[in-house]
Amino acid sequence: MSVASFLCPHDDSVISPATQHGVGAMYRDFTYAEYYKKFWSRNLDQEHCLELFKN
Repeated sequence: MSVASFLCPHDDSVISPATQHGVGAMYRDFTYAEYYKKFWSRNLDQEHCLELFKN
């Protein structure tokens, strides 16, 4: 299990999942700007924002 913790990183900061040997990542890398844009552009009744970054 991973826990991400950050407070307003720079827009070009890359957010990526932790890696494990032999296990593929569930989510792709993305920038904070991408996440911020998707988070605020979705309706609150839609899927969780991270689902938009699944591999």
